[in-house]
This record gives sequence, C-alpha cells and structure tokens, in this order.
Amino acid sequence: MKRQWLWLLGCLLLVAVGLAVGRSFLDLQAVSETPHPVREAVVQREVVLFFGDPQTRYLLDEVRPVADAPDELLVLRHVIEALIEGPRGELLPVLPSQAHLLDLSQAADELVLDFDQALIDYHPGGSSSELLTIHALTNTVAANFPTIRRLRLKVDGQPLVTLKGHVDLSLALEADFSLIRQTVEAEIPQHGQLPESLTVGEQTNEFLPQDPQ
Repeated sequence: MKRQWLWLLGCLLLVAVGLAVGRSFLDLQAVSETPHPVREAVVQREVVLFFGDPQTRYLLDEVRPVADAPDELLVLRHVIEALIEGPRGELLPVLPSQAHLLDLSQAADELVLDFDQALIDYHPGGSSSELLTIHALTNTVAANFPTIRRLRLKVDGQPLVTLKGHVDLSLALEADFSLIRQTVEAEIPQHGQLPESLTVGEQTNEFLPQDPQ
C-alpha cells in the first residue's frame, strides 16, 4: 500500500513538472511572437552653413545634415546650433562655441535670434570678424529659409546694438552674399553689395575663441 502511494505521488510530481515546463515554453513563444517596437529613423535635411575662409576675409559654404522637423523654427534652431558648433573641416568658426541660443521667433519675414552674453564676451572683435559673424548668420538663414528676409539679434532678451563696436546692428539685417567665395554662390541670389560704411577694413582678424575681456 505504501508503495502504491509513493508511486502515485511520483506520477503527480511528474505531471506537475510537465505542466510547468509546458507553460514555460508557451510563455517563451508568446514573448518571441510579441512585436518589438520599431525605432523611427531620424529624418535629416541638408543645409548650407557659412564659415570663415582661413586664406581670405571671405565666407565659404559647408553642406551638413541637420535633424528635420515639421516645425521650421525647430529646424532653424538646429541650423543656428550647427553654426555655433563650428565647421568640421578646415574653415574658421564664425560664432563663439561658448554661445547659446536662448530663443528665436519669427514674425512675417523677420527672424529674431536671442543669444546669451557669451556671444559678446567670447567674440574676438574687429571689423572683419564682426562682419563675418553677421553675414554668416544672415546668409545661412536666407540660403536655407528663403521666406525670411530680415534678421534681428538680441542678447539676454535685449536688442543688440553692436558686437564689439565695429558694426551697427540697431537696424534689421538682410542677407548679403558679396562676402562669399565662389562655391555655392552661383546658386544663391545676390542682394547687392555691402554699404561703403560696412566694407571690410584693413584689419584682418581670424575668428578664434578667446577668454572674455
């Protein structure tokens, strides 16, 4: 009798183990059949950025992909941040790498860019560098966003009158491609020459980040 009970108990244990193993296989199959979330590929847009030519006092273009977005202002932010990041080749930066874009807004055909104080503190100054900075910004925006015709700059929310005293920024700025060397220039519409008062002076300053003065 005792042996029968032991035999029956053993059979029950085998059945329980079999059920447990079978359930484990079913669970594994269900997990394997569960669809995994598909990561969406980041859509990018090729844009034209303008940086300084190390051999002259002109601008050269660099084509680079940035993250695309349905909101054009977000794409604009990506473009300006790419300018702040600087060139990836041998060209010279046109904005201090320490600068941050705090905000941007658009009304009709006018764009307003609001930077922090680092835009001024880390800018090397000089007529050439200031002109390259201004025209790199305005030309980059105009080349990639044709509906924007004018640009205003702010620092910490306040209108920017000048960077380091060489270029008047009190009025809205317009794109001027006369400082761009022949690369993509033929594909970009001309908007006239620089006013005589804003032509590049004798001083040549390479744009290199410096300590704040």
